[in-house]
Amino acid sequence: MWVEDREVVKERGRYPVCIGGAGACPPEDSGGPDGYLDRRDDALGLDTMNDLATMAEFVEQVVLNGDRAMLDDEDTRHAVECAIDRSRARAPFIACGSSRRDVNKSFRQEEHRRLMHQRLI
Repeated sequence: MWVEDREVVKERGRYPVCIGGAGACPPEDSGGPDGYLDRRDDALGLDTMNDLATMAEFVEQVVLNGDRAMLDDEDTRHAVECAIDRSRARAPFIACGSSRRDVNKSFRQEEHRRLMHQRLI
């Protein structure tokens, strides 16, 4: 079960104020709490480590050793491109931070009202 670690306990003027919390919210269309947690576990799993190893080997050979032959090998280049694409897709599920300042800025801009309205529709 996903529990968002945010506390909104008082209102200042016409908007709520976040006074504490931790963790990042799940990205939109992440499959709900269970889907988010599954994708987060996957983002930290063995496939991620394999992709990092693929990218590290490429950087080591091409950048550090100056061996540009890997650039000419279509299969290797494709494997590295796929590893990079998968890593970019995992990024939202690895985020671990939450900024109270950013949350309160959104509250001041009444972003929460727009999101509440979307839920009602």
